[in-house]
Amino acid sequence: MEANSKTNISDPLTEKEFHVGSIKPGSGAIRYKAIKEHLCSDLDGGAVILNLANGTYFGLNSVGSFIWNALKEERSFEELIQLVGEEFDVEEETCRSEVQRFLDEVLKQGLILPVDE
Repeated sequence: MEANSKTNISDPLTEKEFHVGSIKPGSGAIRYKAIKEHLCSDLDGGAVILNLANGTYFGLNSVGSFIWNALKEERSFEELIQLVGEEFDVEEETCRSEVQRFLDEVLKQGLILPVDE
């Protein structure tokens, strides 16, 4: 990606599905955490994240912003599913799919790190 390009992480992501390496979000052993060095600003129900390493910024809708804020603490995939399910009116299968897409994309973009238990 070019510096200062915008990636829209909404709904909470695009329809593309990314799988990063051998990391499987559904596995209970891996936890995830947002990298603190990125700047995040809340915007009218969403958020914008600036990757300070490369100058790229990312737009998040309300669901993506909720997940991002939850990732300020280490969270497992299952914990994220529970939190999103409690906050939003979404079926579990859809929730799992969208949270997995979100994790895959933010991992790919270097915005979060997997943390082994």
